[in-house]
Amino acid sequence: MATVTPTTNAVFIPEVWSANILAATEDNLVLANLVSRWDADVKQAGDVIHIPNLANVTAVTKTPGTPLTAAANTETEDTITVDQWKAVYMVIEDMTKAQSNYDLMKLYTDKIGFALAEAIDTSIAGLYSGLSQSVSAAAALEDSEVITAVGYLDAANAPRDDRAFVIHSEVMADLRGVDKFITYDNTGSKGVQTGAANGLVANVYGVDVYMSNNIVEAAGTPNILHKLMFHKEAFGLALQKAPSVESDRSLSNVGDELLGQTLYGVAELRDTFGVDVQVNS
Repeated sequence: MATVTPTTNAVFIPEVWSANILAATEDNLVLANLVSRWDADVKQAGDVIHIPNLANVTAVTKTPGTPLTAAANTETEDTITVDQWKAVYMVIEDMTKAQSNYDLMKLYTDKIGFALAEAIDTSIAGLYSGLSQSVSAAAALEDSEVITAVGYLDAANAPRDDRAFVIHSEVMADLRGVDKFITYDNTGSKGVQTGAANGLVANVYGVDVYMSNNIVEAAGTPNILHKLMFHKEAFGLALQKAPSVESDRSLSNVGDELLGQTLYGVAELRDTFGVDVQVNS
């Protein structure tokens, strides 16, 4: 006896796609907001920013009747070269738009904008390689390594304001394992706060801790996560063209084009204001 089953009548059963989209997980974009910004210097034109460094002078003892020797520093400079041009190009064909149940133009516009912002954050994270100060935490981040990194900034007279410690999500487990970081730290601020806005997750020894998976993981045996503890003047970002997305018709592709781009430069500015905190991945 023949039976009507879902197999025999498959042509009558529609496939249904959810109205909700599980978008790709987006990393916290935090580094661009934590470094010194030089956008205004290249807003109109230019490709290299020259930033003079003014060295400290030393007070000497004045001997009565003896002329002073004039102090004369040989000053130096740092530069930021605007040479990072990132772009994303897509074409959404008319047939795809007509048959899609979603606003593809909006969805991909948002994704392109995120990709450009992520590229900026990743470039800043890569500046760890130029730092001369580092702390190796081996398999797990412990209190002693954090104290050592803070000590480097203190020794360099880095202002206590505008300090940041950007860690990878893998290291959050280490922080959660230290009582002082999950209750109240020695400044009286709240400790680890999962899900806090803008990537801010804690404050330890007066340093705001942010989480971002854009932190560099260098391949090796084992892999090394290069977290960054720094004062904002350690690194500079010059954003000449902010991330933007534009659209146009493509007759040859019979669809709509999307083009996103950004133009910027990054540089290490104050070496002693930054620390590469290394943890095995």
